[in-house]
Amino acid sequence: MKAQGTVAPEIAEIPTLTSVDMRGQAFSGPLPEWPVFRVPFETLLLGENNWTGPLPDSYASGQLANLRLLGLAATNVSGPLPASWAAPGAFPGLRHLTITNWG
Repeated sequence: MKAQGTVAPEIAEIPTLTSVDMRGQAFSGPLPEWPVFRVPFETLLLGENNWTGPLPDSYASGQLANLRLLGLAATNVSGPLPASWAAPGAFPGLRHLTITNWG
C-alpha cells in the first residue's frame, strides 16, 4: 500500500533525519513546505508522486545548506524554476538535481 495525502510538517523536526525518500507514493497537493528545516537534510527525494503547483521558494532559503541530492522527477509540478533557486547561497551543497518529466 502506498502512502497518500500530504506530508506532516513535523518530519522536518526529526533531529537525526538526514535522508527522506518519498518516491513512488501517492502523495498529492503542493510540495511540502517546511518553514524551518531543523534537520540537516542531505537527500530529499520527492519524485513519482502527484504533487501539484509551483516549486516552493522556501527550499532556496539557505536552510538546506547540507542538501546534496534533490529529486523531483515525474510529478505534476508546474511553472518555471523559481529565480530564488538560482540565487547565490540558495543550495550551497547541492550536487544533483532531478526535475524531469513534469506534468
